[in-house]
Amino acid sequence: MQFVGEGDKPTETQEWTDLNWAVEGKVGSLSTWELALQNNKYQVQSGTERQWNWVNNEQVPWQLDWDSSNRQIKFTLGSDLRKQVSFFNANSVMNEFNGFYLWTRATTTLNMVDPGTKISLEVTEVKGINDSIFTSVSGISSSATAPSTSNQTAITKNFFSSNESIASLKGFVSMSWTSNNPQAKGANSRVGFKIKGYNRPVAVSEPASILGLLAVGTIGASSTLKCKKANTEENR
Repeated sequence: MQFVGEGDKPTETQEWTDLNWAVEGKVGSLSTWELALQNNKYQVQSGTERQWNWVNNEQVPWQLDWDSSNRQIKFTLGSDLRKQVSFFNANSVMNEFNGFYLWTRATTTLNMVDPGTKISLEVTEVKGINDSIFTSVSGISSSATAPSTSNQTAITKNFFSSNESIASLKGFVSMSWTSNNPQAKGANSRVGFKIKGYNRPVAVSEPASILGLLAVGTIGASSTLKCKKANTEENR
């Protein structure tokens, strides 16, 4: 698993194909949903909304599963299967999932979201499409802390990629606050996270004969460069 870049869309991801799904989590309120699935137009898919009661500074486990055969995304928050949401995406033109971003946001809002309110999202395990067990990973995360000034927003959007197609991801998400509980105050999406899937181009292996020619060319070029370097040093 590799970190690609941070920002709206790093240069390396310009050719990535959107798989047309995103998991959205938010602090919500006492009467609205906290978890749902979206299509690539950020429209919540009807029937995928679920409610969740956030506890201050609690690390909540989650799991994302991608069924490449049916192009179906499934996301489970916590160990309660009633919080599981799934979405069959017939509009996805690709079925290989090997790139994604982790997005977190925290907006300071008077009497609703205090400065220092934080959301953290991390991936701790990954399972490839051909693997039978999960592998531990580190450094795959995103976090945002509400700024000290009211009406200011902190957003972190980190892109990651995998050398093989991904079947499942596991991790933790947590929200923490100092005084005001943003959920009780109805902060909704002012504090939240997203996970969005992509298919990234993979270099195609060249035929052996071509690779052989490339190897010879590389050796020749290397020798030429060495000679030029030697001549340059002698003439100094």
